Amino acid sequence: MRMIICDDEQKDAELTRNTIDGYRGITDIKVCTPEETVFDIEEGYFDYDIAILDIEYHKDINGIDVGHLINKRFPACQIIYLTKITDYASDVYETEHVYFVTKQNMQTTLYRAIDKAIDMHISNEKYEYIELSVNKKKLVLLQKSIMYLERLDRKIYIHTIDGKLETYNSLSEYSKRLSEDFVRCYGSFIVNLNYVNNVGREKIVMKNGEEIPVGRTYRNSMIRSYMKFLSRRL
Repeated sequence: MRMIICDDEQKDAELTRNTIDGYRGITDIKVCTPEETVFDIEEGYFDYDIAILDIEYHKDINGIDVGHLINKRFPACQIIYLTKITDYASDVYETEHVYFVTKQNMQTTLYRAIDKAIDMHISNEKYEYIELSVNKKKLVLLQKSIMYLERLDRKIYIHTIDGKLETYNSLSEYSKRLSEDFVRCYGSFIVNLNYVNNVGREKIVMKNGEEIPVGRTYRNSMIRSYMKFLSRRL
């Protein structure tokens, strides 16, 4: 989940970033000036899931103008307005946004705004992300970063390109929330076909060399799913 904070007050921007950093697993946070943000939008470099905008910057540009640009060019990006000024509060409704937060109340309302923005993004991109509970904290994870899921005793281990996460729930429940690229190959394993190098009758060889068993119950459906997956890539 990528986030941008657009603010012409560096001190305010850093406070916002420090407040958010790590919340629900969000660590990819960039702070930009209004000019840098507009440049990235107009040049097509803008690539963020959530944008936090102030309203008043200076006489040449304001946050509502930036919001209009984001709505037009990158409509999937969820916008949160964060400002000290409430004079223009009604004007934000000219743009598509998820929340209006005052900087005075940031500590109590910003997290609610982020929760709503994440929920909206997940709803719009149903199979791009998955939400997990890790160490009693919610974490939003990009599905394409998951290599496979493994059940061991009562725990579920989610093996990603960045490491292993430990959580609970059932593989059946996770399978309902994962894209068609994820296939059950054994009673205790679900694999992401994007990371599969070879499928045999008794085992799968992953691209990193790991071997995962193929259960007799799942063998035929696993092979069919893999062949279908390969045909989609042709």
